[in-house]
Amino acid sequence: MKQFYLVRLSQTVAMAVLVFCSATTVAAPQYSAVYAFGDSLSDNGNIANITEAAGQSLHPLYFDSFPSLMPTTAYEVSRKMTNSGPVWVESLAAGLGLPALPSTTGGTIYATAGANSTDNLPYVPPEHEAVLSIEEQTQLFLAQHGGAAPSDALYAFSEGGNDLLDAVTYATSPQQIGEITAASLQSFIGSVTALALAGAHDILVVNVPNLGLTPQSQLMDNLMPGFADNLTLMSAAYNEALDISLSTLDQQLAAIGVDVNVMLLDSFGLITDVVNDPQAYGFTEANQACLGFAPQQPCANPDEYVFWDGAHPTVALHNLAAAGALSLLDTEGEVGVGSANVPLVPTLMLMFGGLTGWSLSKRGREVRNA
Repeated sequence: MKQFYLVRLSQTVAMAVLVFCSATTVAAPQYSAVYAFGDSLSDNGNIANITEAAGQSLHPLYFDSFPSLMPTTAYEVSRKMTNSGPVWVESLAAGLGLPALPSTTGGTIYATAGANSTDNLPYVPPEHEAVLSIEEQTQLFLAQHGGAAPSDALYAFSEGGNDLLDAVTYATSPQQIGEITAASLQSFIGSVTALALAGAHDILVVNVPNLGLTPQSQLMDNLMPGFADNLTLMSAAYNEALDISLSTLDQQLAAIGVDVNVMLLDSFGLITDVVNDPQAYGFTEANQACLGFAPQQPCANPDEYVFWDGAHPTVALHNLAAAGALSLLDTEGEVGVGSANVPLVPTLMLMFGGLTGWSLSKRGREVRNA
């Protein structure tokens, strides 16, 4: 299983990589399509199409305060709700010379803001889910493609963030957090397995960002000290379990003759490095969001901000992730991680047993990675 850890890739270099890749055919493997599954980090229009088709409005409060910012299409609504421009998978597809349109308009991007790995997370109310989970997104893709996943396509996943935020909202103990995250991982690995068995070869997985560093998490930390540190620990523990699970899956599939190339993009490491040393990556603001929590004009220089809003990155950070993904696709060799078949619930219980000050209220829901 390939792994990639982005190191000191500035915005200028990232844009150069993206422009170069979009203008040449030698920078990365050539794919027939890029299919993406996940949450708001990869959604480029689906949530808006879904909610507006149901007769609901997705316009946030700041649009009412600043009518000039009101987007006119569902695509722009989704992007302005969660990002300042193209999401990473759009830039990745562009770098590969491929389109990336929402699946709700016939495209290849199935990711939907607010998605969990599955609708069957323990302790999370079932009525809480109003969008397709990642499990359902992959099932829909396979149903629409006759149960086959073209082997010459690239499959990208971003997942886990919403599951962790639901864990801090609904769980009342480290035990319950362990159960929620174990169910999340089990479902996600099931989705990856389904695609691999259906013929998918190249699968790119983006791990969970460092959720404790987002502006909303920092705000919640002011109300409940330890909140941000707990989310950072949870994100790291989840990613460790994800790494082990993917390595185990890689071995299990190889044992039955299924050839699959699972690649892991380390968004946790990326956002941690950027926030700790923003100037090295071309940013000037790593703590405040370009778009504040109260209705206000967005900042005039979003490319200098790491975060667009309280929970989502700017297009500048999306471009860094896309450039990293393109570099990963062009990287030779594999870096494996040793693993064993260890029961996930007890393991995750041990990982989360170090959480401090366990008194998280329903307000944790406010930092949901839409």
